[in-house]
Amino acid sequence: MKWITFLILISTLFTFIGCESVLESELLSDVDNSVQVFFTNSIEASEDNDLARGLIDFLDQALTSLDIAIHSLSDGRVLDILSRACLRGVNIRMVVDANSFDSSILQTLSDQCVQIKQSEVAGRTTMHHKFAVADGQRVWTGSANWTTSGLKLNANDAVSIEHSELVQRYTQVFERLFVDDQFGESTLGISTQPISLAQGNLIAYFGPHPQLEQELVRMIQQAQHTIRIAMFAYTNDRIHKALLDALTRGIQIDALWARRTLHDCDVSEIDEMLALNIGRVMPLVGTLHHKFAVIDNALVITGSANWSANGVSHNDENLLMIESEIVAQKYQTYFEQLRQAAHRYDRSFIPPKVIARHYNTLPGTARIEWHPRVFSNAYEVCRMDSLDAECNVIASGLPEGSSFWVDATVETGHTYYYRVRDMGTDHDSDRSEPLAVTVSGEGLQTWTPEQAETALADLQGQQGAVEFEVKEVFVSDAGNVFINAGEDHETDFTAFIPACAVQRFEQQGINLNELEGQQIRVSGELVSYQGPEIKLYDSGQLEWVQP
Repeated sequence: MKWITFLILISTLFTFIGCESVLESELLSDVDNSVQVFFTNSIEASEDNDLARGLIDFLDQALTSLDIAIHSLSDGRVLDILSRACLRGVNIRMVVDANSFDSSILQTLSDQCVQIKQSEVAGRTTMHHKFAVADGQRVWTGSANWTTSGLKLNANDAVSIEHSELVQRYTQVFERLFVDDQFGESTLGISTQPISLAQGNLIAYFGPHPQLEQELVRMIQQAQHTIRIAMFAYTNDRIHKALLDALTRGIQIDALWARRTLHDCDVSEIDEMLALNIGRVMPLVGTLHHKFAVIDNALVITGSANWSANGVSHNDENLLMIESEIVAQKYQTYFEQLRQAAHRYDRSFIPPKVIARHYNTLPGTARIEWHPRVFSNAYEVCRMDSLDAECNVIASGLPEGSSFWVDATVETGHTYYYRVRDMGTDHDSDRSEPLAVTVSGEGLQTWTPEQAETALADLQGQQGAVEFEVKEVFVSDAGNVFINAGEDHETDFTAFIPACAVQRFEQQGINLNELEGQQIRVSGELVSYQGPEIKLYDSGQLEWVQP
């Protein structure tokens, strides 16, 4: 790829006023005659943002055909638009990930006019695309799933490109999935020749194919000055090594990382970057779901692929490398907006950002989450029965680094209001805006240890919760922690914390050695190892049961 030698100097970066505004019209404008760039307004978590409006217009303007490959779709506005498209005679074909779609939504779409092909389940492979081709003329792609959270709460980006050659390549990939059932198979044969734009070049790569990883590593190795990264999942070892090598040769690297519930120990690369003071975790109402990078203010890398082991090696994915000063400027400006928002959040006394509600881990509980701040000693959660009421329940003294509190004193069907504040060294922050939580009577199925043991063959692989009194906490020589419900480790139920995740519990102020004799509830997938086990990778999987 021929690099652009003249780099735009961004003379003025937008500064947040109260950390609650995001540029929209400047970010949306045409890049040239064929490319548009879109971002969600994730700071305010507004449903009416550029990306959502751009997607709605893209779909609503289709006249003859829509070919859609989407990992997850549930947003009511998008479903209504597809219904309207059916009524006006648009031919709609859709490829979806079999594990990410509600069967009722699939049935609704099929009843209208949409032809649907579900991905084949193939080991580690996920149909992770988020693209559409309209009328054989325009391509939409990016990081956003077409869900309410994807289009409203989460930080996402997308591009719409009108270019016949690019359309041809995306259509070719779609046909391989929809017609030929080539899920999780190599995309060898899809052209990766550069496509000329008015302001530069563009290359599209499709996975699974080794080129995704190879090209990402090559672009990092070619960086001359700066690399800016906004990434949801970052677990690829070769990409990580390339970034560390870039650091040693003096490349300036900044990053925005997602904070999310951890399902395994594959996020050590993010932990290492944070330890090196590279980047920060974004405090958003939703999650940072981007998969983009900006290199030397001249090259943008975006698409559906996380920089993870699966994202660049196993999944059905698409990755765009856009060599354009104008596109790079828009992504760089947006990146700086988010970075300044995170900086301001960590170093101010604005209220904490409350981000989650009822987790449905247990009927009749409410779980409140917030983004922990870098400089905070403790947290306090206030519960009110109405917006005008005083706090009638206060959970105070939650330790530094805490990010959630489970309220087990609520009644099913009632609505409560929660506010959170920092307990600072000099003074406390104001309380957050109230978060309304209507307590559900639904939740994960809860088993006793005996039920998990005797019905393991039937329950294995299911998500559920086990409530028990801890008989023993055992730490192996390797640092793994076994929280035992009985004395026979080979047959009795055990909650297992691998050594790589123990620090996460300690950072939340949880002393695992003091669990003996306490009544706890653990949630997750029931598996069989030496007897029934649930593996705990995140402190949110462990809750204390009120006596």
